[in-house]
Amino acid sequence: MLLKIPREGHMWCMLEFVSIGYVSNELLLLNRVWKHQQVMFISVSDVLYAAGKNVDMKYFTQRQAEEKWSTLRFPNDQPPWNDFKL
Repeated sequence: MLLKIPREGHMWCMLEFVSIGYVSNELLLLNRVWKHQQVMFISVSDVLYAAGKNVDMKYFTQRQAEEKWSTLRFPNDQPPWNDFKL
């Protein structure tokens, strides 16, 4: 499935992590966390607070397995708590 950025102002979260300086091993951990959290894009309307500078704190807490935060299908990853610290 080809996935496109849904709306203007949305950004691919992993590309943003690369642009701010995260490196390969960190990107692997971040990808595992963001897949678990069911996040592909960063946007003010979804993941960031209204000012657009800080991530909504709910994304720093591990999503419960029965919760669905996206309509997209994601793998059932269970990253360890240490991955969330990054």
